[in-house]
Amino acid sequence: MTKLVVSIQKHWLEITIVALLLLTFGTVRMVTASQQQTIIFDEAYWVPDAIIARAEHIDPEPAQPPLVVAIMEEGENLFGNNFAGWRFFSVIAGTLGLLFFYLICRKLALSILPSLISTGLMGISSLYWFYAGHGLSDIFLVVFSMAGLLCYLQFRDYKAGIAAGAATAAKIMGALSVWTLMILALFEGKIKLVFQIMLASIAGYFIICELAYIFINHTFINVFLETYKVLLYTAGAFNLSGVWESPFMWFIKYRVGLYTDGTLMGFQYVIWLCVLPLMLYALWRAIHGNLTGKVVISWMIGFYFTWCLVSGVIGRGSYYYYELMLFPAVYLAMGLALDKLWRFTNI
Repeated sequence: MTKLVVSIQKHWLEITIVALLLLTFGTVRMVTASQQQTIIFDEAYWVPDAIIARAEHIDPEPAQPPLVVAIMEEGENLFGNNFAGWRFFSVIAGTLGLLFFYLICRKLALSILPSLISTGLMGISSLYWFYAGHGLSDIFLVVFSMAGLLCYLQFRDYKAGIAAGAATAAKIMGALSVWTLMILALFEGKIKLVFQIMLASIAGYFIICELAYIFINHTFINVFLETYKVLLYTAGAFNLSGVWESPFMWFIKYRVGLYTDGTLMGFQYVIWLCVLPLMLYALWRAIHGNLTGKVVISWMIGFYFTWCLVSGVIGRGSYYYYELMLFPAVYLAMGLALDKLWRFTNI
């Protein structure tokens, strides 16, 4: 306790700034999310599923694991069948995601100002802002993935795998977070940790899914059979929209959409132009042994290039809105570059 008090006294200004940033983001996003009274994008599926789950005690969603439906149902229990209920925990997740990202930056020894700037820019980026205020699964995937990375950096043990298992229980693509952490452990030469992460993520996934099914259905469900159904659906998903394309196109052509609430979807243009230079810089730093560079490259290999490979093998396209899962790597690379500039100008 004494160490905690001393740490708070030492870093009180930083803690105050971060707390104000999170409070502002969470409050403003909750207000705007509640005021936006339109079902948008895949809320057309998630919202009815949550309503049915609460009313009939079944999970009608065969396309994804049950965790997000269970979370949205709890939102309904707290606030009713309305936009506040469906979106409340998305706002909470988005706010926690910014905290996790900032802590990751600081754990990687980035300076305070570059960490604050990169965290703030990610928070106000169009895609993160959108998902942090709507009843959709993607924000939970990304936030649990960042929680897994934070656990990895803090503990270097199985806890990172459990968080990655939660990311998978939120959306099946969260399995890429498991692979990402395993790649990072390989880069660090921690072979034992690779197997710890893999086994913990599998156990975490099935336990969390079973608990979610019990919460929804009020009884045990065969989680292995349900996972098999999810995998079949994912492999067989087909083109439903003109924005469906190969993920290779994300960094080749500028893709952006506009939702009915006026939200801009996709990488903002300036950020999109910076992605390749930032990734090259992170690669250069990783080659020279920098841990932040290794984290960025591991995330890009685990999430982006693996998804490109899987997408090509099974012939499944992607919405460019899936770019959200790359945001932690992009803004962490930005923080790395800003940190270098900050240290250079303060020599």
